[in-house]
Amino acid sequence: MREGAFMDTRTLVGKREDASALDPDAEWVALARQGDARAYENLFLKHRAAIFRIALRFVEDADDAEELVTDVFVRAFCSLPSFRGGCLFATWLRRITINAALNAKSRHPPETDSLDDPAMPAAALIGNPQAVLEARERRRTVRRAVRELSP
Repeated sequence: MREGAFMDTRTLVGKREDASALDPDAEWVALARQGDARAYENLFLKHRAAIFRIALRFVEDADDAEELVTDVFVRAFCSLPSFRGGCLFATWLRRITINAALNAKSRHPPETDSLDDPAMPAAALIGNPQAVLEARERRRTVRRAVRELSP
């Protein structure tokens, strides 16, 4: 291959098992598997924003997305010993995020905003966007608090 030419990374990988050789996180993953807290922290800090953006697309609420990010990293780090390196760590983490987000959506169907809020008569909401937003936020707060209650 001539100098300065780009090599197709697929020829480097060849097999899926060899993807870890190209993974920029491979060293941190190896250290994290050994229980290195700094490696866990570095992986978290590096990927947190991307995972948050994916989660937010699914749950559409920043607090719920933040909660999902926490769940994803706990799941990922608990499952780290089973990570085989057949793909990049970032890809594996994104797949965990998507699965967790889909599970969260199926457990908590989307909120439906209704003018039938018992706390506010429908007549008060018509023509009053501020009241609609306040009623919606109040419902979200109550629903979030109820979800956090122990069974």
